[in-house]
Amino acid sequence: MMRSRMMKMQGKVLPGLIVLSMTACAPVIREIQVTHAEGSGAPIHVEPMRVVSNIEIHSGGASTPEVRVRPVYPENASYQRIGELPDRTEIDVDTHLNRFTGEMAAPSYGGYDLKLDVGYTEWLVQSNVSSHQRLLVEAPDSCFAFDGELPLPFDLGPVKKSNGEEFGTAHLAWRPQNWPFEAPGHGAISFQISTNQFPNHNQEPYYWMVDFMAKGIPGRDGWLQSNGVTFRAKTDATGIYAQPIFLIRDPDNGEVRYWAPKDMATGKFLMYPISESPDSASRWKVIEWSSGLPEGVREAIYIRIYGDSHYSSMDTGKTLFLDGVCPIPPGVTPAGGEVVEAVVNPWL
Repeated sequence: MMRSRMMKMQGKVLPGLIVLSMTACAPVIREIQVTHAEGSGAPIHVEPMRVVSNIEIHSGGASTPEVRVRPVYPENASYQRIGELPDRTEIDVDTHLNRFTGEMAAPSYGGYDLKLDVGYTEWLVQSNVSSHQRLLVEAPDSCFAFDGELPLPFDLGPVKKSNGEEFGTAHLAWRPQNWPFEAPGHGAISFQISTNQFPNHNQEPYYWMVDFMAKGIPGRDGWLQSNGVTFRAKTDATGIYAQPIFLIRDPDNGEVRYWAPKDMATGKFLMYPISESPDSASRWKVIEWSSGLPEGVREAIYIRIYGDSHYSSMDTGKTLFLDGVCPIPPGVTPAGGEVVEAVVNPWL
């Protein structure tokens, strides 16, 4: 009888012992650090970056850790393998702590979820453990990213009515709302809609417009032969559109002409809706425009913002943000934002 009870007790205890053994053999990822390969700063667009992880290795061992990333938007994006950490150094014998290091190319400028996978053996079966981390990759030098650059490399034009008549003044400001997510020291330029400085529908039947104006693009890398532009914008205001405009000096007669997206079928100008829609998963909108621009000096790039005058009074106090203004080529893959399609000017 006693023997029978002991056997039943063993039957109850042994499964618990197995679970403990299975848990104990898994490696433990203690820390992940991601930097530029040549220093301690953040990784930069497609430049070499270094990933370092401290991992406790137990009885199940550990395979070479693998690095995978996916953009923060869309949320259902798949992880893609970008490298591994092949260099291993034991840094604490008592805790079996090892440091794994590897270098790989950083993803494009933007925000990512990084996942570190480590394989191990669990009762002759291959398993793995993972650790996740949010990662911001910095913009290349050709982009206007508004991250600590002073004085601000953009000006802001006056508020104009649809006929070009000046109406009021918008105030350029730097704010810590960064694309695609907030990070210390990073931000965007902006202006705020106000009742007295923006016309309502009684003062303007169609729309108002304001220009963000880049300073000094002829001397900035990447803009000399650019054929287009990408940028990011967000706002809670209603009826807001953006339009990129290049100012190009003709090499023969010196005349400066304006070039903007146009619908070839109708001859009407195109705009990009950037107001947040109720079903939108990302507040930041990504605009990409590339065209066969003519030869000549790229004197300036404007990002013109249009607002429906019907909503000016209701939108008082709401802000429009601009970030990540980059030339095409090379352009920047829009990781972390919703790419919007152009529409024909809705007021014509």
